[in-house]
Amino acid sequence: MADAELSSGSTYQSLYRRFRPQRFEELKGQDHVAFALKNAVAADRVSHAYLFSGPRGTGKTSTARILAKALNCTNLQNGEPCCLCESCIEVTRGSSLDVHELDAASNNGVDAMRELSARAALGTPGRWKVYIIDEVHMLSPQASNALLKTLEEPPPHVVFVLATTDPQKVLATIRSRSQHFEFHLIGPHTLRELLEDVRQKAELDVSGDVVDMALRKARGSARDALSALDLLATTGNASDDTPQIETVISALIAKDAGEILATLNRLYEQGHDAPALAVELAEYLRDGFLGLQAPVLVDLSDPVVTKAVDQARELGIATIVRAMETLGRVQVEMRDSPDPRVNLEIGMMRLSHPDVEGSYSALADRINRLEHRFNDLLARIDNLPPNRAVNQVLSPKNKALEPEPEKSETRPSLGAIKKNRLAKEGEPNAVQTHEVNSGESSAKDQEFDRQSVVIAWGNEILSGLLGKIRMLYAGARIISVDEGGNIVFALPGTTHRDRCLEYKKEVEEKLASYFKRPIKIELIVESSSGSGSALKESRRESSKKVEPEIEPQSPEVVHGRIMQAFPGAIEVD
Repeated sequence: MADAELSSGSTYQSLYRRFRPQRFEELKGQDHVAFALKNAVAADRVSHAYLFSGPRGTGKTSTARILAKALNCTNLQNGEPCCLCESCIEVTRGSSLDVHELDAASNNGVDAMRELSARAALGTPGRWKVYIIDEVHMLSPQASNALLKTLEEPPPHVVFVLATTDPQKVLATIRSRSQHFEFHLIGPHTLRELLEDVRQKAELDVSGDVVDMALRKARGSARDALSALDLLATTGNASDDTPQIETVISALIAKDAGEILATLNRLYEQGHDAPALAVELAEYLRDGFLGLQAPVLVDLSDPVVTKAVDQARELGIATIVRAMETLGRVQVEMRDSPDPRVNLEIGMMRLSHPDVEGSYSALADRINRLEHRFNDLLARIDNLPPNRAVNQVLSPKNKALEPEPEKSETRPSLGAIKKNRLAKEGEPNAVQTHEVNSGESSAKDQEFDRQSVVIAWGNEILSGLLGKIRMLYAGARIISVDEGGNIVFALPGTTHRDRCLEYKKEVEEKLASYFKRPIKIELIVESSSGSGSALKESRRESSKKVEPEIEPQSPEVVHGRIMQAFPGAIEVD
């Protein structure tokens, strides 16, 4: 890029003025616009009106000046101005009689447009008279209508270039009479090339960290990038006064509301205002979000962006989306707030404590955190002894895993104590009588029906499973048993069922070993349509009056049901 901005004496000029693009090929990040305009000039097919729209600092006014320079250049080269003839030099200096610039933000009245229309018909030294109207959306309705009249019947030697950051506010009739070019934010790689080029040509003695910080401050704007580089080159370091946003995000990851408020207060004392902090937080989170979902859209070589991506991974997508939505609402609320700090602090409190907010996104965030904790618990109990797996999960403190002390004898279950008491009182029950007749464990010789399977499952089989399998199958409900050795378990959800399927073979082997017969189990979801017949059959069976050999309210039945719902949680000495 040529240092073409001319000046007198040794007056210092800012970098964005010194290194303003002077030719179409020097435009950064707007190749589609440069290509179209250069071809239009070379083919002499220039429109009478153009509308340039896009974010600030992306080259709209600079492109308008290059177009004006090319239209009156006396030594045009394939649509590019030579930048050496008298006309080009005058346009660069801003003293050309062929180019008229008007700021519609300060000249938005109808009188300014009427004067412009009156002068448009007058001749000029060059071939074309170019009117550049910046921020055209700021014109009043009367002024816009006056401009529209001129655009409808323009003089043959006049070209209008209208620039705006908000094209939707421009009259539709004006847009329809103009060729519309949209300018885009400049990508980080292109901006880095621009800054490195300027640093070399301007002989700036700054480090790479300074360039990185200027790039972050630019947010896709070439002018903002050069202005930031100019400022940082003056200070000589990259410390600047950038708030430590990553500290706030670290506290948010830890759900430490106190640390968040303390960090925000330190930033307030350093001179940062709440609205600016809200913007910085939202942009930092956006960098992390894009780094996870679309890395090509951010500069991953920037250490700050890399940190943002790492923290975004810890937060999770659901939390990031909710945080950006919350900060967006906070920024809107701040506009009419007497103390914007309160709005920011309340917003951060909602993010660090989802339980204080009842929105669906907050509930989703809480469920997401519970799922992570559940998966962590499953990973921790994989190698846990069977007798301790469920107790470890149900423990409120969830202490570190310790080896279980050896026991001299196994503690009797509630059912065993109840049977012993009945035996002493001379009240034999069905199970006791069966044990006496067989001389062996009743569980292994009892009839294979639903009642017997439920009791055996709750008393002995479930507690003998490994820790992870035991916890997964603790939520299973036996709904039917047939003589062929088929047992149907109902589970509360599809995800739960799928995880239980991974250990189906182990459970079948355990059941087969206990009942001394081949066993096949079927896992269904209680709410699924596919299990309708089995569930209906189970409900019809449960609705009938059942008269089994064991009394319906016997201690064994009650204990079996308790142990099925809470395996290992109820043990007595």
